[in-house]
Amino acid sequence: MDIEKYIASGIIESYVLGIASSDEAQEVEALAAKHPEIKKEIASVRDALESYALAHQKTLPAHLKKKILNEIDKLDSGKENNRAKVIEMDTRREIGSGSSRWLAAASIALLVLSGTMNLLQFNKLNDANQKIAALESEKSVLANEFNTLKANYTQQENDLAILSNPLNKTIIMKGVEKQPDALASIYWNAETKEVFLAVNNLPKPPADKQYQLWAIVNGKPVDMGVFDVIDSLQRMSEVEAPQAFAVTLEKKGGSAAPTLEQMYLLGNI
Repeated sequence: MDIEKYIASGIIESYVLGIASSDEAQEVEALAAKHPEIKKEIASVRDALESYALAHQKTLPAHLKKKILNEIDKLDSGKENNRAKVIEMDTRREIGSGSSRWLAAASIALLVLSGTMNLLQFNKLNDANQKIAALESEKSVLANEFNTLKANYTQQENDLAILSNPLNKTIIMKGVEKQPDALASIYWNAETKEVFLAVNNLPKPPADKQYQLWAIVNGKPVDMGVFDVIDSLQRMSEVEAPQAFAVTLEKKGGSAAPTLEQMYLLGNI
């Protein structure tokens, strides 16, 4: 049995208040006899409620207290002398005690009701916050997926437009002797001078290296920029009247002149 859950259920407060059913009261008493934690909680609730009630009880006004005591004295003086002896009680204490009990019961009922309502409202608020957080998280995931798909679609649409443009001349760069499996394609527009690169097959370079594209113009290499090994088309620098294109492996960021010993691709126009 989950003792902590049972204690938190509110059944002990109902038992102390006297509003629990007979079956519930018997259950509490039986469990209290077996579990010291429940017995301790019963005593704790009683002490807390009594302290609360005593702290908020109201004192009977002096003139009303005096009037009540006078009426009791009158009743006592009018009774027959042969009646059974009546033991004098501390009436003021009884009045105070009765008032305390009434105030305690009222205070306990108010505390239980207030606590129950607060717990219900807290649970509802907590559930609502969890649902909102879940929806926000799901919304964020869906938004990211949508943006990714949209970006991919836009990229593919742009690539298709470049590939299908009849003004773009396709140059196939094949692997040199040391890299026979390497392959890439160049799409060059003679009117706009635009150059687009498609990597078909190139090994991933070391972390400190990067591939660099060169255009051969009038027999001299012209830097066209570095690029990464990715699936989509990459826009390179513009060039006019190239005779060929080549790719070398250079230091990260590129070099001012090609390292011919590290040439991977070459394609003539």
